[in-house]
Amino acid sequence: MWYVIQTRCGFEDELAERLKKKLKAEDCRECFSPVFEDVKRTGGESRISRKRLFPGYVLIDTEKPEEVYEMLRTVGEFTRLLGSEKDPEEDMLFIPVSEEDCLFLQSILSEGVMRVSFVEKVKGTQTGRIIGPLARYGNHITKLEFRKRWAIVEAEIFGKHRKIKFGLWTDEDEKIPWIEARRKDTSMPAEYLLVETDIGIHPGDRVRDISGIYGDEIFLVEEVNPLQRTIRTKAMIFGELRPIRLSADQVEKIQE
Repeated sequence: MWYVIQTRCGFEDELAERLKKKLKAEDCRECFSPVFEDVKRTGGESRISRKRLFPGYVLIDTEKPEEVYEMLRTVGEFTRLLGSEKDPEEDMLFIPVSEEDCLFLQSILSEGVMRVSFVEKVKGTQTGRIIGPLARYGNHITKLEFRKRWAIVEAEIFGKHRKIKFGLWTDEDEKIPWIEARRKDTSMPAEYLLVETDIGIHPGDRVRDISGIYGDEIFLVEEVNPLQRTIRTKAMIFGELRPIRLSADQVEKIQE
């Protein structure tokens, strides 16, 4: 059974190592704090660094949670085990990770690491294949930044609604062996395709807010994201013209 332990940020690895040293191997099959490969663009080059996927969280696979629980009570960095029910005597949460959470983690992690996802850049109405952990969650992307090399997926995990950052890799970046192997492997099942379609609104168009949030205000479209069906414009907020992002479904195009 998998359990999730919450500790102070920065103590994740130390706590995982203490657990592995103090518990018998059969009582602690795996114990780690998940990380993801974050991508930063510097000087026209993409660089990968590893960051905490869930800061302050440690995962442990054990069939003897009682022994783990007792040992955790002696560890100063330990905060609590997350779950849905409290131990009335200790006021600590202690419950296995749900099956849905386990499946999600298994789908994105490889040896405790969520690797970058390769995304074919979308141009016009062409499709872009995703290779890697993001492949199964293309329809859950809420924000996608090719230039900055990241995507945000929203998911329910550990009992909370979370925004999970995925690092991206493209043809413009240095080749990574495992990605190239996956690209050439025709036996691999089809992965998610991002399809950029014309949503009928383009930069330079004028649109009217029909949601009621901004009254009947008219906006000049500066940028369009067909994948997310959003537009970027500006609105007067507290006496200052500020950039805002609107859903294409909350506006209507003004016909000239």
